[in-house]
Amino acid sequence: MRCENIRQVSVRKMNNILKENNYTFVRQCGSHRVWRNGKVSISIPSVKLKSVVANRIIKENHLRIGG
Repeated sequence: MRCENIRQVSVRKMNNILKENNYTFVRQCGSHRVWRNGKVSISIPSVKLKSVVANRIIKENHLRIGG
């Protein structure tokens, strides 16, 4: 499933989305977590994400959701 309009996303759910897309946690600096897949780094806020931000991150990085 590709980017769908999702509501607020918890930190745990976004972490799972990133893990499913072969990203690994690199570090946390303040209120942001940095994830990397070998080529691309993504900085994700470590608080509940609003739907607009979550959808933008998912779309810009071509992340697949759930299966």
